[in-house]
Amino acid sequence: MLFRKKRYNIYTMNTRKNCSIRIDHESALSFSSCGESKKVYTVGICQLATHDALDAATRGFQDALKDKLGADNVVFDLKNAAGDSNICNTIVNSFVSKKVDLIMANATAALQAAYNATSTIPILGTSVTEYGG
Repeated sequence: MLFRKKRYNIYTMNTRKNCSIRIDHESALSFSSCGESKKVYTVGICQLATHDALDAATRGFQDALKDKLGADNVVFDLKNAAGDSNICNTIVNSFVSKKVDLIMANATAALQAAYNATSTIPILGTSVTEYGG
């Protein structure tokens, strides 16, 4: 589940393995005590399209996660949907099949696809204009 604390943009996701992923207002990301030593995390990234702002958000996320976990402890599966929301569905479904540890959905269509594809894999949405109600 994703929780937002008002005014500080602090998000915490609790995963199935009693891990938590925390993102604060400076986009710092941290995993806390997952009970597994030196696990290599697989993160599926679905980006709707190539765009300077989306590209920067993806790079910033990857850099922050590598800083926090160590570059050897995280593998990114980066896919670009070339502006087609139907391709987002295909990409995210492949992440679910691969059982990635986290899905980063970059743009509204990518987040909608991820939301509809899984209820068990944590999802981080960025560059989203409509979260829904």
